[in-house]
Amino acid sequence: MNLFTEKPNSLQKSNGVLIADFIRICFPALVMIFLMIKCSSAPEIKADNNRNVDTLSQLDWARKIEFLERISILTVREPNEVAILKAALQDEHPQVIISALKIINGYRLNDYRYEIIILLDHPWSMVRWEALKAFGALPLDPSALPKIVKMTKDEEWLVREEAFRQWRNYDDEQDEKKFFFDAVFRLKDKEPAVLSEVYRTLLWYDDARAFPYLFRRSFHTENLAELREIVLAFRNYLDKPAVVRRLRYLSRKHESTLIRQTSLQILQEL
Repeated sequence: MNLFTEKPNSLQKSNGVLIADFIRICFPALVMIFLMIKCSSAPEIKADNNRNVDTLSQLDWARKIEFLERISILTVREPNEVAILKAALQDEHPQVIISALKIINGYRLNDYRYEIIILLDHPWSMVRWEALKAFGALPLDPSALPKIVKMTKDEEWLVREEAFRQWRNYDDEQDEKKFFFDAVFRLKDKEPAVLSEVYRTLLWYDDARAFPYLFRRSFHTENLAELREIVLAFRNYLDKPAVVRRLRYLSRKHESTLIRQTSLQILQEL
């Protein structure tokens, strides 16, 4: 073993470790300094009395959100508030739109009805979701139900779930049942939270035509959340012997404690 040849190698390794540690520690700080310098060149958010659409348009998306948040906490309404929020609802960045939608939910939504309706078809799913929630807070428009029903086929499950919730706000449909089978066809949805809303909608209709679908589904679904919704729906069909037999089987034989308990609870209502 030659100590004279090993010592420089150890020193080189030590130096390599020190350099690596220096880069690891200092690099994030250098990045932050660079970003701060870059951001400092962006337009500053002006004082409250100078807020307008032109000010908003000059900001990057993060500062636009900050700009909107300042408006939302003011105790005195901005004179240009509606124009600013309408401009934000048409912004190219989805996060700016979402921020504006969350703000207007506490305001007079009718001022933004047209913009909200347009956003129901936005390509970004979270924008559609927030827009649909804002739409649900608007005064009910019976002519909008076909659009709500269509949105139960959206690719985003949060949108589908919210659409079903709003579907049940249309009391005339509960009697007319124009879209009853649209709800039935949604029983193929794969998302448990959406299926829950489908079954609540079928129960809301209180239509005997739903029974065969509910009953057959109870034998085939492997989703416990879905099966529990079916068991709860059986409460309306306790006059059918087949339902009672199915509930008794589930209360004794099903592997899930929740399903057994729910089935037994329904049977106790006989």
